[in-house]
Amino acid sequence: MSIELRRKTALSVAVLLLCSVGCWGDLKSDLIEKVPMYKTATGAFAPVYKALAQQMVQDYGITDGICVDVGCGSGAFALEYAKTTQCTVYALDIDPASVRLTSILVDEAGLTGRVIPVEGDAQDMSLRSEFADLVFSRGSIPFWPDREAGVRECYRILKPGGVAYVGGGFSRILDPKIRNPIARERGASFADNPPEGFRVPNDLDEVARGAGIPQDQFRTYTEPIAGWWLEIRKPADHAAWYRRWSTSLGPYHQQMAQQLVDKYDLKRGRALEVGWGAGSLSLPLARMTKLDLYVAGYDADAAKVANERAGAAGLADRVQAVDCNPHHLMFDDNTFDYVFGHAGPAVWADPPKVIREIARVLRPRGVALVGSGVPITCDTDAEMVFCKLARNLRDAPDAPVDAFKQCADGATFTRWVAQSGVRATLILSDEVHSQWIEIRKSER
Repeated sequence: MSIELRRKTALSVAVLLLCSVGCWGDLKSDLIEKVPMYKTATGAFAPVYKALAQQMVQDYGITDGICVDVGCGSGAFALEYAKTTQCTVYALDIDPASVRLTSILVDEAGLTGRVIPVEGDAQDMSLRSEFADLVFSRGSIPFWPDREAGVRECYRILKPGGVAYVGGGFSRILDPKIRNPIARERGASFADNPPEGFRVPNDLDEVARGAGIPQDQFRTYTEPIAGWWLEIRKPADHAAWYRRWSTSLGPYHQQMAQQLVDKYDLKRGRALEVGWGAGSLSLPLARMTKLDLYVAGYDADAAKVANERAGAAGLADRVQAVDCNPHHLMFDDNTFDYVFGHAGPAVWADPPKVIREIARVLRPRGVALVGSGVPITCDTDAEMVFCKLARNLRDAPDAPVDAFKQCADGATFTRWVAQSGVRATLILSDEVHSQWIEIRKSER
């Protein structure tokens, strides 16, 4: 290529770039006129979004994963949250102009790929179920024609263990000297001249109930002057953790089951396992005996895993797990010949109460063995390996919140028995991990 041709080519490229920049600037200006919230978000409201992003991190600790900003407007929160965390943020809005403007602002901020603008309806999102770790929506729900549908969608796309924060407000951690004037001005403006379709979101508890969100999974907040928020926490799914628990510690549970068979000459009858609830003892006991076994699941995920494992082993006719609070066992008095409680004391909020419940459902002449830790007879090295495995499981990110709240010693077990009023004997206590009490119910 000649020098003259190269010069002309470079000049042509420069002209094209200048034209494209000019067109890009014109497009951005046109879009700003179509998205009035941009000027508010970059003007008086600018401190609000930064404070809200910091508040979300402070409250929920979600700094990695996926966030969805529902009704993003010009993407102010989406941009701030991406700057504050390592999350990938999907910025969703029903208005095409808002989505296009957000795309330009994302590129200008150097956050391409970290903030992903998406055109969509809050009441019918195209995102898959269990997609997001955090769902955030500020100032959008007052305009949703069907607010219950929108809240249901926010819940649907939440991952188990995820959080949704939906409503309108100005962040409680924002300096009141900044927040209060903004809130007063906004409140007065909307009172005098409310935008079309606007409804004050001061009934978010009713909206959540109407959307079918369980009562124990949501709560509402009211900010000073103006501001209403709905927080939804979707329960985590611990099924995978319970499967790992059963698999990792399976050899110990097998050994423990064999010791129970030998110690009590187990053959037939009805037995109840009260512990974690994943059927750790019941499955091997069902293989070794003709017992009919019931498992009181620590939570619904534990019961699900126990029934899943029983079905896979062809033992569903003799092993049945139920989601049952161990402090209020659902069974009648004098129902079981045997009750086994392994590892349950580590998570029971009120162990003396559970011991009383175990004694209540035990038949006269029945036997219960309640403890924590390794098999009744276990050498020190094996016990230490067990403790290490259990500790790693306890510390896993997906472990149940209450996993191993307490590892009681013999003195604590003895105190629990005394507080329960049940006649029981501490048959094993060591300094490392293992404690076991035995209850033998008399005829009377």
